Amino acid sequence: MNEAVYADFIYESVRCEQINGDYFVHIYEGEDTHPKKDTPPSDSGGSGSESCHHNFEWVTVQEATAIADAVLAYECTNCGRVTDYMKEPNSAFAQFNKESITSIETAQKNAAVTLDTDIWNSFQGSVLSALSSRPDITLVIKYRYEGKRYTVTIPAGSDVLSLIDENGYCGFRTLDSWFGGSELTVG
Repeated sequence: MNEAVYADFIYESVRCEQINGDYFVHIYEGEDTHPKKDTPPSDSGGSGSESCHHNFEWVTVQEATAIADAVLAYECTNCGRVTDYMKEPNSAFAQFNKESITSIETAQKNAAVTLDTDIWNSFQGSVLSALSSRPDITLVIKYRYEGKRYTVTIPAGSDVLSLIDENGYCGFRTLDSWFGGSELTVG
């Protein structure tokens, strides 16, 4: 059976993008200003009509990891139609900080926690606040800066809250200067 499908929009452009191994299609629409003779509007409810009064929201389709931003879809809450995808800016950095806090908070008493990253070189102040609330924890940070790998160890019980800058962050190079970090040698 062939049924007619009526639409209020025409496609102006379509773009395909690969994000973390998955492919996403971005569809950009424009109002259909070309009148169609003897064509009922799509919201008429007539036979064969696919009608939806779209109500779009950004929904998460791929959660952030410590190395990749979350992916959001612009999806209709009524019919599920998706018209666009985007990465949520800075969500990977937020996840890195969240995972760092969890590692500190859930560590065994008197443990040494090691955090290893190749893409981040600072913390939000909340990570140092978590460390301050666990004075029994030694924190080892391994990171990359300007193509070289470094390590810095924050001894248990260190006063780290004063190292949070006016913007609420602390860079790993600042930690190096306070706690004697060093370059890691390959070999």
